[in-house]
Amino acid sequence: MCKDFRALNQACPKDTYPLPRIDMMVDRTSGYSVMSFLDVFSGYHQTLMAKEDAEKIAFITDFDTYCYNVMPRLMPCSKVKGGEPRSIR
Repeated sequence: MCKDFRALNQACPKDTYPLPRIDMMVDRTSGYSVMSFLDVFSGYHQTLMAKEDAEKIAFITDFDTYCYNVMPRLMPCSKVKGGEPRSIR
């Protein structure tokens, strides 16, 4: 199953994050004994949807109409943030 959120995404304000330059990333990580990448897998499907907003991303199948109880991912227009890059030290 695939849900097309293009119309909803066009209505949402965009957050832009420029890609870091590789030379800057190498400089910032030098001198550390351990380097780790965490993808925050368990961060998905944890933010509850407001009941009045659930129908905005509802989808219809041959069997029924379904609404998410939680945000399927951090949506571009959500007030909840968590997908943006952060520095952990």
